[in-house]
Amino acid sequence: MKSYISSDIAQSMNYEPISEVNLKQSLFGAIETDEVSYKNYIIELSNVDNSYKCKFEVLGQNCICSEIKQIPSGPWLKEFKMHGIKLMDLENSTLKVDKETKLLIGADVAGSRDTLHALDWDGIHSKAAEEKIQWKFNPPSTAWWGGWWERLVQMTKEILRKILGRAALDYEELVTMLCDRERVINSRPLTYVSEDVDDVSPLTPEMFLREIPESGVADIDTVDKEKLNKRAKYLQKIRE
Repeated sequence: MKSYISSDIAQSMNYEPISEVNLKQSLFGAIETDEVSYKNYIIELSNVDNSYKCKFEVLGQNCICSEIKQIPSGPWLKEFKMHGIKLMDLENSTLKVDKETKLLIGADVAGSRDTLHALDWDGIHSKAAEEKIQWKFNPPSTAWWGGWWERLVQMTKEILRKILGRAALDYEELVTMLCDRERVINSRPLTYVSEDVDDVSPLTPEMFLREIPESGVADIDTVDKEKLNKRAKYLQKIRE
């Protein structure tokens, strides 16, 4: 989304266009308008104390969007207030707000600021070195890891739900079951599984976690029969 400035504001601020561009507007990539010529300006915005300034390009337009209606009163206003959100353009507000949009900052500008492109990274790294702050990459904090971890938890729950049902286990038995389920989860192939027996084995998470080719809990059939008891047989029945 592009950034726009009202043509009358650009004229009153004595902005001089740096170029003209021809653009087609589209709604969600479906409906397109005819090609229109826009004047391209460079404007500068700053905060009140001028500690931060930024320049960016905007397109001049006679009418930006359409008239935006004021927000009606309702129970949702209390919800906004609880979260510290202040709304100025209310129907019953005594503050007079100009309904016409004069400046629209689009994703081409706001998006780059939101993604930390405007930060002085050289200064940050220099200050961090002085304070002996070390930067460590934390994979779980990245966006795609959140759903990845949740998916693993969901898969583990589904496996335990199908196997256990309403069965009751003590702590040691539950740990045993979790170890077996961990082996199942970590043995899932991450790459293509070939039908050729002579082909290479597919990669699995287990290969990156441990060098031992096998994991899990030893099958109860391999345990000496003298050590079997009623509870162990019950656990084996649940596992099967």
